[in-house]
Amino acid sequence: MLHEVRVARWALFSGVVATSACSLFVDTGGFSSGGTNPADSAGTDALDASATSDASSDVASEAAIDGGLPKYVSAVLADQPLLYYRFEQTEGPSVRDEMNTWPGSADLFVKFNAPGAMPGSLAIALDGKGSINAGSVGDFTGNQNFTVECWVKPNVSDDKFRHPMNKDLDVGGPRESYGLFLYLGRIAFERYVNGSGVQASTDSLPIDVWYHVAGTYDGTQLVLYVNGVQAKVAPDARSAKAKPVPFYVGTKDPTYGNISGAIDEVALYDKALGPERVRAHFDAAKP
Repeated sequence: MLHEVRVARWALFSGVVATSACSLFVDTGGFSSGGTNPADSAGTDALDASATSDASSDVASEAAIDGGLPKYVSAVLADQPLLYYRFEQTEGPSVRDEMNTWPGSADLFVKFNAPGAMPGSLAIALDGKGSINAGSVGDFTGNQNFTVECWVKPNVSDDKFRHPMNKDLDVGGPRESYGLFLYLGRIAFERYVNGSGVQASTDSLPIDVWYHVAGTYDGTQLVLYVNGVQAKVAPDARSAKAKPVPFYVGTKDPTYGNISGAIDEVALYDKALGPERVRAHFDAAKP
């Protein structure tokens, strides 16, 4: 049954990607300038992989200070996330939540003290296994607005669905979920309701590069941003059911969907951040 679900999901994902019709330039990890091309349907505004091929993995400097905190941290905290994991720690298993509300629990396969998205910062690294359980945070039902955000640096591009962050009820009935996933070099934001998925995805992007990724849901559509630029929009006004399962970082669940690479600056919000706020977060990481 699970195999059938994954096959159907691949077919749906392939169909969404196949509708991609135009591309745009984005600010890369090296912060080269680019323009935007606002999306007007689920089939437009995929990222152009060539725009990121020369991206640098050193994306910013935490030397930039705003009120005693790095500017990026100040920008995130200004939007009052439900959960914010910076991973500025050298060991687990407890993961500090900057909001002091949803501390995480890392399993033995999560590697702390990895180089972070910003020089001088720290991140977590995973090699296809390992995850962090963040508890029951983020059970967004109905058409409740939300945003998922992180920095991710994948080191593989393969045909496995790998999830930087996810909340997924996939047993005992039709699937209900939301989160980010990586597949064949693409970065995608998805939402499942009553067993049916809607995804907003990029084209294939280079690996071994840090990307700032945010997915927002405003009750009517999914919007995926990469490096501060709107990458894809997918209409979705469906009403979601409850998902009484943990929110995971680094995987879909403990048995499937682990990423291979690094993750940093994970945040979850109970609101849909606007494009100006997503861009402000990305810009705040610049030196």
